[in-house]
Parts: sequence; C-alpha cells; structure tokens
Amino acid sequence: MWKFYSLLLLSLCVPLSYVLTPRVFPGIAISDLWGGIQQPTTRSLYVASMLLAAIGFLAIIAFAYVQLTDPLFWSMVVLLVASTLWMPLMYLSLQHPSRRVWTGLMILVLAIIGCGAIGMVAAIACSRKHDALGTAALAGASYLCFHVVVLDFIVFTTAYLQST
Repeated sequence: MWKFYSLLLLSLCVPLSYVLTPRVFPGIAISDLWGGIQQPTTRSLYVASMLLAAIGFLAIIAFAYVQLTDPLFWSMVVLLVASTLWMPLMYLSLQHPSRRVWTGLMILVLAIIGCGAIGMVAAIACSRKHDALGTAALAGASYLCFHVVVLDFIVFTTAYLQST
C-alpha cells in the first residue's frame, strides 16, 4: 500500500509545483506559459484536453488502488516526477531565453513525461481485468498519453520553439 500512497503524494506535487513556481520566479506573465500558442480557441481546446486528461488520471489512480503492478507504479513515478519538474524548467527557460540548456531540459522533460504515459498505457493494457474500472483506466491512460505526447510534446514544443 505504500506504493499507492507515494503515488498520491507525488500526484499532489504536480499542482503544488504549478502554484509555488510563480512565487519563486516572479515576473513571468501567465500568458508566456502558453509559448507560441496564442489563439484563444486553441488555448480553450488545450484547457478542455487538460481537464479530460485529469479525469483520465483519476481513473488510473482508482485502478492503481485496486491493481497496482510494478510497471504501472514506475511509469507513474516517471510521469509524476517529470511533470513536477516541468513548470520550474519552463520558468527558467522563459527567464533565460538565451540559455538554450533550460529549453532543452524542458523539452527533454516533456519527452520523459510522454514515455511515462506510454508506459502507463502498456502497463494497464497488460495487467487490467476486463471490467469497467480496467476499461476506464485504459481509456484514461490512452487519452492522457495522447495529450502529453501529441499536444504537449509535439504541438507545444514546436510552437514554443518557433516563438523563441
């Protein structure tokens, strides 16, 4: 059960990093966090996708409570630790745009998050029972994977690099 509780703790670290990072790095406008994504419609779609991904993550957490395997645990640890690091690296990239190392690290972290999400899909697909919770967890992990790989890693990174 300690693994499940450690996942809950790590899950709380992600929004905590989003709240604390602006206090540590003042002077960055929230609009700058969108990188090159400037269209209000596109931003609205991103926010809707974030909410769907969060709902998917809740299904994964519920599944992990019932059936937490080592591959699922470690995939979630990778995703959550990397997700906690993303916001501070984004701020460092914005504060030091001439230092490509921060941008490179931020993009590397997005790639690691994507790998964690792919690992979660594989772990759930290989271990799930064919019940409603297993199906919901697989659907949630699949959508979360789509969001972090396609929208965050590919679309956001491309837009961000074009805007800097």
